[in-house]
Amino acid sequence: MKKKDLPSSLNTERAVLGCMLSNKENLLICLDVLEKDDFFFEVNQILFESIKKTIQSGHPADLHVVANVLKSDNLLEAIGGIPALAELCQFSSMSHYVEEYCCILRDKRILRNIISKSSHASDKAYKDPADCIGLLDEIQKDFCSIATSTDKSVGMTVGDVIQGKHSEKGI
Repeated sequence: MKKKDLPSSLNTERAVLGCMLSNKENLLICLDVLEKDDFFFEVNQILFESIKKTIQSGHPADLHVVANVLKSDNLLEAIGGIPALAELCQFSSMSHYVEEYCCILRDKRILRNIISKSSHASDKAYKDPADCIGLLDEIQKDFCSIATSTDKSVGMTVGDVIQGKHSEKGI
């Protein structure tokens, strides 16, 4: 599947980055719940990582400091320069909704992961494997990895059920 067809929201990504640059509380919320892969567009991944690097080095993540970090890493032009950073400031008025925006980005990442793993599963199934149960178990583990990366709960695989293993909850 083409990358452009995958679920994403450019405006939501930009809103989150703008909120991060304009408000320390929003910055901390976003850093707590988001990761690089929650951003679909490479430019926004670069910006997120630069903001994170700025904070981790003990500096405030405002427009000026982040621009300097990007410049020192030779990434400022890759993200569109100072004008692109300044454009993000227009989203600062939307900061009351940053938690909702973070949820949207997380959901888009989950959908991209589902699509990717479904495509992989389909490719393997078309190869007509001899061990269908093993394939089903592998596919289930792949899909469970999406859930565990989002919610740290763990479930049983089809192989566990067939082999008569029981969960800790007695299922």
